[in-house]
Amino acid sequence: MSIGASLVGFHTSIRSVIAVDGTFLKAKYLRTLFIATCKDDNNQIYPLAFGIGDSENDASWEWFLQKLHDALGHIDDLFVILDRHGSIEKAVHKVFPHARHGVCTYHVGQNLKTKFKNPAIHKLFHDATHAYRVSEFNFIFGQLEMIDPRASRYLMDIGVDRWARSYSTGKRYNIMTTGIVESLNVVLKNARDLPVLQLVEELRNLLQKWFVTRQQQAMSMSIELTMWADGELHSRYNMSTTYLVEPINSKECNVNYAGISAQVNLDTRSCTCRQFDLDHIPCAHAIAAYFDLISVKFVHS
Repeated sequence: MSIGASLVGFHTSIRSVIAVDGTFLKAKYLRTLFIATCKDDNNQIYPLAFGIGDSENDASWEWFLQKLHDALGHIDDLFVILDRHGSIEKAVHKVFPHARHGVCTYHVGQNLKTKFKNPAIHKLFHDATHAYRVSEFNFIFGQLEMIDPRASRYLMDIGVDRWARSYSTGKRYNIMTTGIVESLNVVLKNARDLPVLQLVEELRNLLQKWFVTRQQQAMSMSIELTMWADGELHSRYNMSTTYLVEPINSKECNVNYAGISAQVNLDTRSCTCRQFDLDHIPCAHAIAAYFDLISVKFVHS
């Protein structure tokens, strides 16, 4: 089941990152609810599709993802995030072969805790996962490798590009886990007790309420950005006010803070800190460069 409004909104307004996962139902027949969901521009849960099957097996996951593919059509730059369940991996690779596939960093971290009971490794994995610069990742991962070569081999075997932000080859933005599915599971905690037809009606009703509420919020906004994006930019702007900007030309700047420099190119919307490049939201360096160049133009005019 995929509501038409969900599909239209995905094609027009949503970042092309889909998290997929399954959760058990608790009614008489104990089936599995398959979920595909995204994040909207306000960083909220954006349900895309649901399916109900007998269990998380190869056939069920392939059926659900094929239906999802049929509903969406081909999506350029699609990125699919999944846990390392064998059936999901097989189905994603078969049905979405041209999409980039990333793994949920939370699940990898939990497996790491189970296999290697060393808190230092867990901390280094978290830091390596969220590093933006390749050089920063290499430094942190080198420390992890020195502490436990077995743990580093385990992570390398998964594929660094599948869990490390700095090595990602697709547009993953700031979405690192399947936590949006887990959050939806919490919302549906009571609904999972219902018989199938009542569950489907509950899902439809939930989406209807959410879409109406969010439309009303959007219509009442006085700014072009969502509240979440506006908050992110305000936070980064506050950081940028202490940065020293050294213009290179009308589009490029060196930006310095606490002895660390980054080079910003406003034309290509990039920064050597790589936060702008990967999250596709201006970093504090880019904001500092923008306001410095704007003030220079204002003075000259």
